[in-house]
Amino acid sequence: MPRLKQSTQTTEITLHPAALAAHTWSRELHRRFNRSALPEAMQTALAQHPLQCIATPNTFQLYAPLWTSILWQTDQPPIGTPLVCLTPDEISEVEIERAAWVSVLGEVFNSLHPHAISDLRDTLKESMSHGLHRELFNTKTLNDQLICKWTGISRAALGEQRRRKRTPLCPPATTQAIVDALNQPWGDDE
Repeated sequence: MPRLKQSTQTTEITLHPAALAAHTWSRELHRRFNRSALPEAMQTALAQHPLQCIATPNTFQLYAPLWTSILWQTDQPPIGTPLVCLTPDEISEVEIERAAWVSVLGEVFNSLHPHAISDLRDTLKESMSHGLHRELFNTKTLNDQLICKWTGISRAALGEQRRRKRTPLCPPATTQAIVDALNQPWGDDE
């Protein structure tokens, strides 16, 4: 049965050996967002996601989610981070390895499409309260300047994404419609 604990100043978190390959692979990924450029409040909030660990007598061995460790200010999670703990006999090495890979692949498969960056800003502006914008982003609303800083996308690219979204695409003509138009008789003025 999992037990819930909170990290303290003396809590020691290490990486579970069965999670090492997934962790290494995840660290080498090129990410759309430069997480170190995010405001500290947002980094701290993300870094405090509950961690799944194996409780040993001397330490907690992290196996999921692995992406949070990228945001830790030190080599340990922020104080107060929830730890969901199992003992080594409650979960197998195969299950730990699977959970580690699912945690890093979930981050990849849930990532934002690069052509939807302007939608991110626009939908957050409409959906998120101004209070949360101020708390997490240190600004009244998320703006293009911040998005560009975090993603490395130029303001012109964001503008182009918005223009494409506003301009409806004409459905392509079918091959038969093209052939029919070419088979029409041509007049003297054509």
